[in-house]
Amino acid sequence: MRWAGSGVQRTKSFAMAAALLLGAVSLQACIIMKPVDPQVIPDAEITADEFDDTIAFDSETDADAAEPPLPVHEVDESKLASEGGKKVVDGKVWLDADDFERNDILNTVAEAMPADTMLVIVTATGAVWQVPFAADGMLPAGVVPWSGDDLFALDERPSGPPRVETGLTRPEFDEITAVDNIRAFTQLYFLHAFGALGYREISGRDGMQVVLAATWLRETPVQRHLRMLMLRNYFQRLPQFQGNELAFALVVPDGGLYLMAEIAYRTMMRQAALRMWTSAQIFQLPVTALLLDRAIKNSRLLIGPVDVP
Repeated sequence: MRWAGSGVQRTKSFAMAAALLLGAVSLQACIIMKPVDPQVIPDAEITADEFDDTIAFDSETDADAAEPPLPVHEVDESKLASEGGKKVVDGKVWLDADDFERNDILNTVAEAMPADTMLVIVTATGAVWQVPFAADGMLPAGVVPWSGDDLFALDERPSGPPRVETGLTRPEFDEITAVDNIRAFTQLYFLHAFGALGYREISGRDGMQVVLAATWLRETPVQRHLRMLMLRNYFQRLPQFQGNELAFALVVPDGGLYLMAEIAYRTMMRQAALRMWTSAQIFQLPVTALLLDRAIKNSRLLIGPVDVP
C-alpha cells in the first residue's frame, strides 16, 4: 500500500541511489553500501500522504470498525521490548495488508490486550506495538507520539493549491463534520481555516493538531468517533489536561482536527484569536453548488491550510 502513495518519491530515490552506486563502482571505491529496507520511511522524510497511507484501515461494516492505534515516531525495538512492549503486528505484514485485513488484524489484537495497555503504530515501519502505561500513566520513555507541531508541519506542505471555503455547500459541510455518536464527547467545534499564526494561538494554550486533514477526510463517521475516543483516552492522561475537560476543534473545509482544554478554547474564542463557524454561517451555505462552483470543482483540489487575514 505504501508504494501507491509515494511512487514518484521512491522513483527519484532509486534513481539517485543507482547513480551513486554507479559512481562508486566507476571509482572503484571500497565502500560497502548498507541495503535499505524499501518499506521504511524515516520520520524526517515521510509525507502527509505516506503517513495517512501507513495508518489507514477500513471495516466491512460499521459494527466491525476497529479502534485505531496511536501514531508514534521510530522506536528502539530492543529497548521497548525490555520495558514491557510487545510487537503484535510486524511492519511488513501491516504494510502488505489491505485496509479490510488491517481492520481484522486490529480487532484480533484488541481481543487479547491486557488492561492498562495501548496500541501504537510506528509510522516509519508500520509495526504495531502493544505498550503498557507507566505508573504515572505515561507511555514508556522511548515511545514518542507525533506532536501537534509534527502534524501541522506535514499539513503545511501541500502538493497543490489549498481548498477554500468559496463554493462549500451544506451537504459538503455536513459530510466533513459528520461524527458518529458525537454526544460521547464534550465538544466538537468548527473553525474557519487558519495558518501558522492561528496555530501558534492554539499551541500557546497547550493545544495541538491530532489528526491530519487527509486522515479526517478519508475516514467514516464511525472511524472518526473511534479515533477521537482513542485520542481522548490518551491525552487526558497528560499532566496539562488532567482535571480539564477536553475539546476538539475541526477546521472546515480543510479537515485537520485539533485538541485543547475546553476552558482554553473558550478563552481563545472570546479573544477572537480564531474564527468559529456560526450557526448563521452554516445555515446560509447553499444546498447545491452554483454553476461556477461546479466548474471549479471539476478540477482536482488538494487540501492544505489557508491563511486568512
